[in-house]
Amino acid sequence: MTSRVLLVEDASSFRKMLGAFLRKNNYEVYEAWSLASARRLLPSVQPNLMLLDLQLEDGDGYSLLREYADRDLSILVISAREEVGDRVISLELGAEDYMVKPIDLRELLLRMRRIERLAASRNYGSIIDFGSFVLDLVNRKIVRPGYPEVSLSHSEFLLARILMEADGKILTRDTIARRVLGKSNVASSRAVDVLVSKLRKKLDPTGQSSLIWSVRGEGYRFALERKRPQDGSQPLDAGTDLQAALP
Repeated sequence: MTSRVLLVEDASSFRKMLGAFLRKNNYEVYEAWSLASARRLLPSVQPNLMLLDLQLEDGDGYSLLREYADRDLSILVISAREEVGDRVISLELGAEDYMVKPIDLRELLLRMRRIERLAASRNYGSIIDFGSFVLDLVNRKIVRPGYPEVSLSHSEFLLARILMEADGKILTRDTIARRVLGKSNVASSRAVDVLVSKLRKKLDPTGQSSLIWSVRGEGYRFALERKRPQDGSQPLDAGTDLQAALP
């Protein structure tokens, strides 16, 4: 199935060039030049991926990130802003990746395909059962008896999965950054800490206990032991590359 891409960019020449490139690579592309035009298109287009500029004629792209990152939509930010803070904020708000202009089109295509492979991971297996709660691998939700279901952003879901499937083994920040964010550097290490904090709150909104433990100088580990997968599938080992394990 052809992926639908919403390209949100107010620079007309760059938008048209990028749109033509993506169409040549078999993407179904829709173009928006402002926050308002993007909001008009999103309900009808229902894209799989949004390429988002942060500096738009009618406002800041962060507002679209806040509105749509927790929905079933992957977002890749393409911006002239090169400060680490902009990267961290974008990843914290739920962006899957961040590229600084000027971009290499071949690299963009590779990053888009990586995001698509990661998105397909939610169709792998069925659940991870801890008894007191379940991680739904298909719908990217935490299901706990007697409590409302908790939806996860794509990055939160990938983090939860690799920590839970590690069966108590410690995962370093570098490992998490590479397997969840697709890269490892100072900015992505900080983004891992932010992502862990967000997932902790969703796993235990009361704040009474933390299921994700920090191990000083090493990384993070999950605190509970899980039950056998109900679908009979084998879990991914902590050292397995998530992308390589996808169908």
